Amino acid sequence: MKRTIRIALIMTACTTLAVSLSACGKKGGSQQMPPVSVTLGKSLKMDTPIIIRTFGNTEERVSIDIVPQVSGILLKTLIKDGEVVKAGQPLFQIDPSDYEARVKQVEGMVNADKANLELARITLERNNPLLEKKLISKEHFDTIKTKVESIEAQLQMDEAALEQAKLSLTRCTIKSPIDGVCSKRYMDEGNLAAAGMTRLTNIRSYDPIRVAFSVSEQYLPAIRKAMGEGKVKIEIT
Repeated sequence: MKRTIRIALIMTACTTLAVSLSACGKKGGSQQMPPVSVTLGKSLKMDTPIIIRTFGNTEERVSIDIVPQVSGILLKTLIKDGEVVKAGQPLFQIDPSDYEARVKQVEGMVNADKANLELARITLERNNPLLEKKLISKEHFDTIKTKVESIEAQLQMDEAALEQAKLSLTRCTIKSPIDGVCSKRYMDEGNLAAAGMTRLTNIRSYDPIRVAFSVSEQYLPAIRKAMGEGKVKIEIT
């Protein structure tokens, strides 16, 4: 009921206004509207781009779980949660005591092998003239020669063990393999970290960042055609 009354009032006002304008026209004569200004321009012929709008998710370029290569007590944590790190930056410190002792042990074995090898070679050289003079048997000389070869092989094995011991010692300091952002730390200091099993943290690289998105199948022919002609422009907001 209120809407009907309101419309009626408006119509009455418009009627009154029309009567007033009619009276003014008769009194002062007809008035002409001013010409409308128009701006002219040249037409252009150009391709209209096909714009495909979709949603996507950002993804890291690389994601690496930091796991120790040697077992031991986690002695120090050198990073904070969410810290930005560089490749080669120390992250954690495993207690190196056992590995330092192993290096010293194998170094002693290598030194002993070198001394034994030197003595065996001297003995071989001393017995060589005796063999030529047939003062010792060929079997005895072959035994001395075989001992030299055996010590040489033992020295080679112990030197390899020394390299492995030194490598394990360096692995007590766990370093970042990439530039990236650390996640939270998954172990506190004082706990035992197991080689190849304990996850200490995760590092993700976002430079450059990846974006994964999907489009409707109906656009596939157009996208393939555009990719065949060159790079397809992608705008990310």
